[in-house]
Amino acid sequence: MSDFTEQLDAIARLRAEAREHDEAVYAARVRLQQVNRRLGRAARQQTVTAPDRDRDVSGLRAELATLNARLGQLREEAREIGRELDAIDEQQRLLAHLQQNIAAAQRRADALRARLRELQQQRPVPQDEIDRISHRRRHRAVARTGAARAAAPRSAGHQRP
Repeated sequence: MSDFTEQLDAIARLRAEAREHDEAVYAARVRLQQVNRRLGRAARQQTVTAPDRDRDVSGLRAELATLNARLGQLREEAREIGRELDAIDEQQRLLAHLQQNIAAAQRRADALRARLRELQQQRPVPQDEIDRISHRRRHRAVARTGAARAAAPRSAGHQRP
């Protein structure tokens, strides 16, 4: 369960980083738009553009490209974590289902044991009925053991060091 909370924390952290990067991208785009407007005005007035502006524009464009790349990486990480969480949810659902099957098999075995005790106390003892119930009980015990084995690796898969 701690792995699940760690993943939720990681998702929250990644979302916060994505918001920060989105804000930085927005700020860079606003600055770029302002610079482009100034460049457009300067071009219409046929003045020579300042080399500092060109450098600022290319710097902002480079920063924008870097932020967009990082944002893409963060979105992919968030999608991967989402897929892992979906897989964990599915395993938990399967584990709960197997545990319900084990409990149902246990209840059936208890009912068979009670019926067997009833039959053993009857006079004359109905040996054929006792043999039939004993056989069903052994068969269910084998099935219950198989279900328990099937559930064990799934539950162990959730526990990480």
